[in-house]
Order: sequence, then C-alpha cells, then structure tokens
Amino acid sequence: MFSQTVQNSKEILRFIKEFNSDLGTVFGNGDRNVIKLFDLDGQTINIKSFKLPNIVNKVAYRYFRKSKAKRSFEYATILLENGIGTPQPLAYFENYNSFGLRDSYYASEHLETELTFRELVEVPDYPDHENILRQFTKFTFNLHEKGIEFLDHSPGNTLIKKISENEYNFFWLI
Repeated sequence: MFSQTVQNSKEILRFIKEFNSDLGTVFGNGDRNVIKLFDLDGQTINIKSFKLPNIVNKVAYRYFRKSKAKRSFEYATILLENGIGTPQPLAYFENYNSFGLRDSYYASEHLETELTFRELVEVPDYPDHENILRQFTKFTFNLHEKGIEFLDHSPGNTLIKKISENEYNFFWLI
C-alpha cells in the first residue's frame, strides 16, 4: 500500500524498495528505526524505516490499529493544518504478508537546522540559550493551546532553526 502527495511517487517508491541497498545515506544512529536521506530532484528527503514489528503488532497493525508510518503521515498533516512546524509529509508505504504488517516507511522533506532540543539541554552555555528556551516554551504552549498533545517529548524530536538574530522556529518530528 502506498499513499502519496507528491508527483515523484515512482521515485520515492524506488527509494523504499531499495532501502536496504547502498542507495541513500544513513542519517542518525538507527537504534530503533533507520532513516536514510535521498536526493529527489535536488531536494533532500528522508525516509524512515520503522523497526520490524513483533508478531502481535504485525496482526494489530493489519486489523486493529494504523501503522506507525500511516500515523506519522496523518499526524504531520494535522500539525501543518494547525500551523505547527514539522517536515512536509510526502508519503507512507505499508508492506503486508499473510501474518500482517511486514514493514513500513514514512517519507518527508529533510530539514537542515542548527540544533535539536537535545543539544540545547546538553550544552547549557549554548549561545542565546535562555532566549531559545523561552521561545521553546511558547512553542510548547502553542501546541497545548491547539489541543495537540506532545506525547513523545524526547529531546531529539524538536528541531530548532535560527531565522534571525534573536528568533527561532521550532519543528516537531513525528
């Protein structure tokens, strides 16, 4: 199953089918999921391959709940509809076999940013630290005001991009 919002769906599908090859560049440490970067007509996109589900989750994702890839795509769309920064969702792919969900992938634009919230927390003397923290607090408050629960508030899930001397944009990774 493949859902898309982009014209380059055939190329994205090729990246997914060849995900385990040398195509693309691994991004991050890949502890739980593997993320690879690909060039799509001059734009960098990333594709996340979710950890293979255990047998119970294989069945659950087939019959009872949406896959992580589909939820990522839908949640990113909801965030953008609510004016919350997140990488533009491009597509998701679900691969099923007779037991249930075999594997799944989520494709989105790749954002180049200065830091994540993790670096901000781990480097207390980071330049403009207090200002960034205050703006992060406003970002988090804005999420709550719009009824969006920040359930996965791990420090690596918030990207921070400097847009002017004293102003930052925040992007929530799904």
